[in-house]
Amino acid sequence: MAFRERLIPPWWVWVVGALLGMPLAVAYGAAFGSESGWLVGGVYLAILCTTLMATAPVICVDDHVVRAGRAHLPLQFVGTVSALDPERMAKARGINGDRTAYLVTRNWYSHSGVLIEVTDETDPHPYWLVTSRDPEALVAALHRSISTPRRVEHRPDHEEQP
Repeated sequence: MAFRERLIPPWWVWVVGALLGMPLAVAYGAAFGSESGWLVGGVYLAILCTTLMATAPVICVDDHVVRAGRAHLPLQFVGTVSALDPERMAKARGINGDRTAYLVTRNWYSHSGVLIEVTDETDPHPYWLVTSRDPEALVAALHRSISTPRRVEHRPDHEEQP
């Protein structure tokens, strides 16, 4: 694995989410007793934590593909890769961006990112726009992985039976 980054929400998202569940826990506590309120609050927090972690996309690069969220792009189809500062990232996400681009952006995570050109003509996305706290490291990992010679796995065709 040349690069891996999980776009986990910052602390304030967790706090706001927890605060939004407090009225529900208090209401159940007032109506059915404090044990019920604590139980509802605990279940709510467990669901909140599970949801925030499950929806946090992972950006990773290995010797064969780059993955962003659920999508993957073989390195043979990666074209120009460029790190974007917050100003260029905002322009790429905004009206100047291509509406068919594949986006894995979390503005609350980082305002910088990487633009990855897709050279596969059958792919409906001209480029990927990916949020990253360390876009230079992601670009460097992509360049290293693209330039590394890949080992070709030998998979013999089915042998014919005489």
